[in-house]
Amino acid sequence: MKRLRLLRPALAGAVLLATPLRAQRIGGVDIEALLRALAAVESGSDPRAIGRAGERSQWQIRPATWRQYTRAPFAAATTNEVLAQLVARTHLRTLLAVAERRHGAAWRHFTPHGRAAEVARRWNPRAPAAYAKRVANLYEIEAARK
Repeated sequence: MKRLRLLRPALAGAVLLATPLRAQRIGGVDIEALLRALAAVESGSDPRAIGRAGERSQWQIRPATWRQYTRAPFAAATTNEVLAQLVARTHLRTLLAVAERRHGAAWRHFTPHGRAAEVARRWNPRAPAAYAKRVANLYEIEAARK
């Protein structure tokens, strides 16, 4: 326990990301596959991408979202990939929980494609419907790779 306390937050994040997490399915959604699909659609998986509205990282994280999960400066979203991935993963888990709560018992009847599309709509609510469909299609391809 003492060793973990000595780790700096960024290093602790790296340890978390490097550890194979078996419980990466939440609400029937493969978190890692959905993160890869979102990154591919948002920025072409470019970790240094900066969007038109100032979003940063391969997941195009907005400043307000960044501040919800970390005190690190927002510029770190493009320079610290480990922290950016940690913020993206935590935000995705939050969105999944919100979607599951909102849909209640009906959520378990959503197909994996439908769940990915619903979360994509919440990730980028201003995007057209084709955005969510593209993320969901890429999600199915990424999930099948495992």
